[in-house]
Amino acid sequence: MLTKIKKLLADAIKGTEFEGKTWFAGGCVRDELIGRKTQDIDITVELQEGGIRLAKHLHAVGLATKPVVYKQFGTALVKIRDYKIELVMTRKENYRYRNRKPDVQFGSLREDVMRRDFTVNSLLLNVSDGRLLDLCGRGKADLEAKIIRATSDPEIIFREDPLRMLRAIRIATYLQFEIEKKTWLDIKKFACEIGHISRERIAEETLKIIACPNFLTGLALLVKSGLKSAAFPGLKFPRVLLELHLFEPGLRPTLFIKPSVERLSIASRLVLLLWWHVDTGKYLRMLKLPAREIRHVAKLRSICKITRRYDEVGVLNKQEEYRLIAWQSQDFIDEFLMLYPFTGIFWGYGEKTWYADLQNCQNIRHALKQIEKNRFSLTGDDLIRTFCIKSSPKIGKILDAAFNYWLRNPHADKQEMLDFLAGKPEKE
Repeated sequence: MLTKIKKLLADAIKGTEFEGKTWFAGGCVRDELIGRKTQDIDITVELQEGGIRLAKHLHAVGLATKPVVYKQFGTALVKIRDYKIELVMTRKENYRYRNRKPDVQFGSLREDVMRRDFTVNSLLLNVSDGRLLDLCGRGKADLEAKIIRATSDPEIIFREDPLRMLRAIRIATYLQFEIEKKTWLDIKKFACEIGHISRERIAEETLKIIACPNFLTGLALLVKSGLKSAAFPGLKFPRVLLELHLFEPGLRPTLFIKPSVERLSIASRLVLLLWWHVDTGKYLRMLKLPAREIRHVAKLRSICKITRRYDEVGVLNKQEEYRLIAWQSQDFIDEFLMLYPFTGIFWGYGEKTWYADLQNCQNIRHALKQIEKNRFSLTGDDLIRTFCIKSSPKIGKILDAAFNYWLRNPHADKQEMLDFLAGKPEKE
């Protein structure tokens, strides 16, 4: 994974002061050892202002883009091919009370390792000779055992930067690792401290958890740790959504549910979380989603709600209702049809509903094919020219009547709809 970029960097620093003192660090080393791809790379350099100086060197030799420098933290950002690389000197940090931006100073390699959050993120890989260092003594073993453990005293690291608690859950979810007992207990103990973190950073980490393939595990950890209540007061996740036994072998829907839920879009996952909340916009804004994405989630949720309501009152077996739903959801039809069955199984309607919902989705897809063959094409201009009427709100009402006729008769062309309307008084 790191082989190509490692060779490029090793060649670029050969014979310079950076040779032997430049290390891959953090998540990229972890992912390299477990065979996961990564495009974001952290590099630490055992020299005063080493990160900034190395970034400038890499740019000077034509390997990297011009560095973006953050002098206060001694870091620089560059891009090499498709890799985003953050370079920093080995450092030690001092945190002020409830301020997660530390005062940084040049430090030893060991001090740099021990300031890191979790043991699996504390491993170092030398760029020049490929040496692997485990200075905290537990990084490699915890990686093999699939354990998330605080590098130092979890009480200290969580007080210094409460966001690390969300990071623990995100990494555990992403890697499907277990959180070590003391680390977990201190997350629960200090969960309320997350309220002192900026809303932007909480939203960023939460969305990353929701984006994980097995996001349900992450949501359950948010609830059990107390972080969900501290980060999103008043937000109630559906109980069934957190009943992970839905995915245990032996349940007949498991074959379909488990792989399908991992393919749900972020918007679909948010719909499931906010199914019963009236003010969904409140929580979507708390997640700092752009207005366009908020509208998309709201629209997706709305069509799911309408479809569920039609099903509950027994009218979803009518072809015109299938066509109406297909028409309303056509801009995101695949996303909607993937999501809709989960709105039933997760909200306690039971196994039978899962299969009934799948059948309804097939009917809706068939209805979409029907309306795509002969789309509703009547316009207000058609009505004005044909019936010599003036533009007014009445036009909309007449179009609605034509649309309802077309839903019942999807093969009707424009002329047939005009003929149908011809007998209607203008006052309608």
